[in-house]
Amino acid sequence: MEHTLQSERMLTLAGANEFLNPTDAAENPKDSLAPAFVESYKRMDYDGVYPTVMEGDWLSENAGALPPFIKPVGNTGFVDTFQVSGHTVAVVVYPAPGRGPFPTDEQVQWAEQTVKEQQGKSDLVVAVSHWSKAGEQKYLESASNLPDILLGGGPGPGLPEALANKGSTLWVRSFTKGRVLNKISLYDWPDRDSGRVWDLGRNVNADTVILNEKIQGDAEIEAMFHS
Repeated sequence: MEHTLQSERMLTLAGANEFLNPTDAAENPKDSLAPAFVESYKRMDYDGVYPTVMEGDWLSENAGALPPFIKPVGNTGFVDTFQVSGHTVAVVVYPAPGRGPFPTDEQVQWAEQTVKEQQGKSDLVVAVSHWSKAGEQKYLESASNLPDILLGGGPGPGLPEALANKGSTLWVRSFTKGRVLNKISLYDWPDRDSGRVWDLGRNVNADTVILNEKIQGDAEIEAMFHS
């Protein structure tokens, strides 16, 4: 089935461990790369980047003050709001997991309450998590007031697409090594009054873009990492 997107507007987001692996603190990451990371993400026009506190500290210590779209997330979550094609998109950034890779009960309660609040005033609720695949799966199976889309991360394999919450939540997970992008194409905005569910290939599509040799690099950005 062919689709024509109503708008070319893209909402570009990144979550935890985008710049450092959790073990990098003991492996002496190259501090000289931090300014190149910050500048390259500015040029790519990211809407929201939500690294761990460790990553945020590393970036700011080596690259100076962070641009406003880079917002480290610690034990407290928050909401970013964007306007896309005349619609309001709420991005609920979940707090860092409180029990190893798993959230605490209080964090899950915060997520449920915050998602519920945003459902009442937003056209689309997107959650960003790094609660691990196992933690996110348990959350999706047990919680109520789930987001329309869950962008997952943390320990565990990547996930191109999965449906949860009786088809009302699209769940995708990031892949390691920065070699794959998750791309979600929205063809119809959710209609909560009709009890809308996602129908892959009809009202939404989830793809992965593999950053291999077929994707031509940007010479200016590459130069920043080799100067």
